[in-house]
Amino acid sequence: MNLIPDYVKKWIVQLSVGITLIVSACTDPSFVGTDLFTDESFELEVIDTVSLRVSTILIDSIDTYKPDRLLLGFHRDKLLGKALAAPFFEVGLDTWNNGRPEKSTTAFDSLTLVLTYDGYSAFDTSLWQTISVHRLREDMEVIDDYSLYNNSSFSYREISLGTLRFRPRPGSEGEIEIRLSDQLGLDLFEKIRDADAIMESDAEFRSYFKGLVVLPDTTQNAAVLGFATTPQLRLYYRDLTDLTADPLTITFSCDPSGEDILFNRIQGDRSGTLLSPLASGQYTQLNSRNSGNLAGLQGGTGLQARIDLPYIRSLLESSPDALIADAQLKIRPVLDDASEQFELPQTLEVYWVDEDNAATAQNTYPAYLYTDPEFGRDIYYLIDIRDFVELQFKSAENTDMGLLLTFREEAYDVSMDKIKMGNDQHASAPMELLITLLSLK
Repeated sequence: MNLIPDYVKKWIVQLSVGITLIVSACTDPSFVGTDLFTDESFELEVIDTVSLRVSTILIDSIDTYKPDRLLLGFHRDKLLGKALAAPFFEVGLDTWNNGRPEKSTTAFDSLTLVLTYDGYSAFDTSLWQTISVHRLREDMEVIDDYSLYNNSSFSYREISLGTLRFRPRPGSEGEIEIRLSDQLGLDLFEKIRDADAIMESDAEFRSYFKGLVVLPDTTQNAAVLGFATTPQLRLYYRDLTDLTADPLTITFSCDPSGEDILFNRIQGDRSGTLLSPLASGQYTQLNSRNSGNLAGLQGGTGLQARIDLPYIRSLLESSPDALIADAQLKIRPVLDDASEQFELPQTLEVYWVDEDNAATAQNTYPAYLYTDPEFGRDIYYLIDIRDFVELQFKSAENTDMGLLLTFREEAYDVSMDKIKMGNDQHASAPMELLITLLSLK
């Protein structure tokens, strides 16, 4: 007969969490006596030999229409492969603050594209990189559900309007300015000055100028940068009656809150890597045992990770009356070099998912990053999954539920953040599940 009421058991569970801080993580049970109960005592057992099944998942498409950030850059990773981010956008007519240029007293000076940093960057910003601006050949149209995706694309002219080689300064809150074709600039200037019908409305203008795409140089393994969603064409011209004055400007801006179309095309290419078996398809899944005991996450490209506990019920059946005092999942990132620890996101989102990787209810966990700033040796994410383990323990049979690791929703489609993690068999960065059981004697 069980002499301890349920409310006392709950108190014991809370107490045991503190006790486990002094209990060694080993498979041999640790016994802790208590003078609080005369008829029964309890023991704590910490289990760290739970087998895990870790997989990398590829989501076929991510909605990147009217994002909160324009992403631009190219990066190559040994496991995750190549990742390219290129923004597509339209620009429309702005108000001409200085009025229509006079034909006899003004002259074209230059045309530029201006991109404003929004503070985001990923990977090595100390490297010089090159970008090019291309004019679209076809009208951009949203898909019938009013979306565009990371794998959407529209044809553009191969010859660029202009290029820029620069060293990024994403924390400067400044901008970069790329000089574009004088031929295009003069054409736009003359159409404005001559009151061409193309310049009478946004619709007419877009029939002539369909938009732009900015491409990174794919021969350079450099940074991925974030820019504001308000790119702008600046057309400079001079007043011939005062050649010492600064140039006047006419702007063509992208308005993300209006009808202008903009989206990020984000391509992932895993050919030649351990993740190459991942094919394009909704939630294609690759067991980490087939990818060098590694799994990966990457923003924008659709890579997520799934963790299953396939043998948890059989392990716990040996202690049917035990209470689960604690269950902590420790995920260790695999770093190609020490500098990558500074690029790791501080938190991850962990969802309960079914066999099709669809989220069930609203069960989510945060995964917090713990670092070793002095030596960089013990870096890991820690997740409290006690509720999830209890559900598996109480179920009448094995469930098909798992844990899906991803980035925060507000950053998933507008970042190129990455994490590579070892599974429970990885030699230097093994994943661990530590379960503390409280049993009555």
